[in-house]
Amino acid sequence: MASLGESLPEICQRFEDLKLTANFEFLFANASFFRGSCCPKHTSFLVDCCFPKIIAESKRDANETKRIYEITHSLLRLVTILRDEKCTLRHEDELTIADFVFSFWDFVQDVVCYECMSIFKLLMEIHNWSCSTCSQRSETCVWVEDLAEFLCSSSVLNKSRFRCLITLLREYPSLNVVLSPEFLRKCYGFLSNANLSSVISELLVFDMSTAHPQNRDQFHVDQIRKSIVSYSSLLRSAVNDRLLPAIFRCAELASWFLNKACAIVQFDEHTSDNSLEAMLSLARFCLFNQHTLGNSKTWMEFIAVEVVQKAICHSNLQVRLGALNLISDHPKLSLPLSETDFDLFEAFFYFNMSEQSPAARQKILANFKKLLVRMRESGQIMAKESSNEILKIYVDFIRKMHNYAFECLRADSNFNRRFFALCFIYDLHFQDFLVSKDKFRFAKHLSLDEMLDRESLLKIVNCLEDNYQICQETTLQILKKLGSKFDEEWFQEFLETTLENLFSAISAKTRSDLDGPYKIRFFCHFHTSAITLIGLWTKPRSESRGSPTRCGRLRTNPELFISF
Repeated sequence: MASLGESLPEICQRFEDLKLTANFEFLFANASFFRGSCCPKHTSFLVDCCFPKIIAESKRDANETKRIYEITHSLLRLVTILRDEKCTLRHEDELTIADFVFSFWDFVQDVVCYECMSIFKLLMEIHNWSCSTCSQRSETCVWVEDLAEFLCSSSVLNKSRFRCLITLLREYPSLNVVLSPEFLRKCYGFLSNANLSSVISELLVFDMSTAHPQNRDQFHVDQIRKSIVSYSSLLRSAVNDRLLPAIFRCAELASWFLNKACAIVQFDEHTSDNSLEAMLSLARFCLFNQHTLGNSKTWMEFIAVEVVQKAICHSNLQVRLGALNLISDHPKLSLPLSETDFDLFEAFFYFNMSEQSPAARQKILANFKKLLVRMRESGQIMAKESSNEILKIYVDFIRKMHNYAFECLRADSNFNRRFFALCFIYDLHFQDFLVSKDKFRFAKHLSLDEMLDRESLLKIVNCLEDNYQICQETTLQILKKLGSKFDEEWFQEFLETTLENLFSAISAKTRSDLDGPYKIRFFCHFHTSAITLIGLWTKPRSESRGSPTRCGRLRTNPELFISF
């Protein structure tokens, strides 16, 4: 075993014993310790003595995982010292280091692979000042060009290979000619490999950002288009999750891509459902990453309107939701909505009010709230600017949605449609998505209170008789906000009818009257002092035989309501 207190001659002498396993801990001492020679045979201790020993040990113990990790770590430290000390390497030593990297760059331990990539990077830095040709920076030597050709043509598929290629290209930008269109097409296919997608994205972005004698913009546009409409879900996901974020890390590339986005997202009648969904996701990604353009572009500048029109009425739910998600949200809330936007919203809501999936309903309602917020923010600005023509489009849309929601409260509507309509009404009229205290200008144009006429109020009240408890609960929440719309006379008549129906159901020994409790809760919300009195009225019948009917008491003793 080596001791950190050994001198260079002692270490050199110990290395000559081939039977001993060499320990390279001494390499992690101060770099100044290794300067100079250890013996007459070695001009440089690190290059002529230590380096050959490390390589010999790696060949002898190539199948020992722990040992290879120690050797790789030691070689990385040695090369780091050589780089820091501005040492030069003979060409044969460079070949040996490169061979070591290519031998262990796909090792079972990831840490060994990462350290091999670091060794390769340091080797290229050292080669820059060791090679008389490459040191001029105007051209590259034959060995570097051969390295680039090898890395492009190798059949090995691992991250280290492509990472080394990126390192080489960054060190010698003139080598980008080795990235032929054929090679790059293969790289786009490799995106579907989860282990390679990150490094391949980095390589493709490097090529996009590098000037070429022949402009490759259209080539990359075509390849990205083919990838996002591919039948491979892995490839589509890799483009959206890996390649696009890598592109948008560069402001210049982001601007280029945003300007080309509409050309990329083109609909074809043979496009699969999954591909259409990926196209919508791509357009949304562009929409929310247009910081370099001031967030002023709408979705129509990233995807053709015809694509969204087909998607909004598509038979596949996920495609429809993808289209809704695209058109309902925007990074700049104050950006005005267009008449096309409202036409698409209307089409979607009309055909999806009866959606059965609770998860899908929640997504639709979430997008509806986003839409209302955008209308509030942009409507406030337009109201200040007196943009009456556009405001009229806003008001007409709200009125249409209001009327349609109340149409869906018909008794013959199914549960999904009724529940959806109640949620719409609640969000539209009683939440602060559309109208808030500090955004009142737009509210004056809407006149939401006028929309809730007598007929509309009675439709809501009738929903307390719904067969589904969730509809009754939602209706009760709405009515609690509408107490001022009903006068006292109406409340008295409402309670009489409710109690009469409740007791009739009990007398007939039929099923419990499900709507009775909710109607009473509604009444008691505005008449808290009536709670005790109603409790007396609803005592068991045995306690009230021979006495006037409870409903009769209400008619013959109207003074009972005086305290309400």
